[in-house]
Amino acid sequence: MLEKCRGIIASQQILRLIEMWLKAEVWDGTSVSVLPCGLPQGSPISPVLANLFLDELDEAMLGKGYKFIRYADDYVVLCRTRQEAGDALELSEQVLEKLLLKLDEGDIVNFEQGFTYLGVTFAGSLIMTPFDRPKKNHRVLFYPDPFDMETYLRDRRRDAAGPRDAGGRNG
Repeated sequence: MLEKCRGIIASQQILRLIEMWLKAEVWDGTSVSVLPCGLPQGSPISPVLANLFLDELDEAMLGKGYKFIRYADDYVVLCRTRQEAGDALELSEQVLEKLLLKLDEGDIVNFEQGFTYLGVTFAGSLIMTPFDRPKKNHRVLFYPDPFDMETYLRDRRRDAAGPRDAGGRNG
């Protein structure tokens, strides 16, 4: 994740904040630990980083003309035939393997059979949402200090002005 961010983001301060989020301590309901890899679930930046990391999946799906819906690491590919769905599943697995990821679930179903996506169940023409959604047990225990935008912008302006001599003048 950090390698991908370094290829896109020039600011060392932003990269440091992202690194701190990735190394945040996580409570799993029984113990506190730092994840050896991946994004801590429940942190505000996790969906953004997942979207960034899975950009290659989006590009591959769009390149093949698939219609899909993705939020962070959850996605559904909408296909007209079982064969098309099988091809989309195969493409998903190939792209994710390249990213050193694998599918948790890779089912091919139709609307009549029904499926659940982000807690909403779709079955035939019905769309059902639960009245009471269970809360996740995972919580981020460490949040980085707030970002000081004023200092960041002042430093950026100073860097853009060029080097200064000992008297504080641009040189």
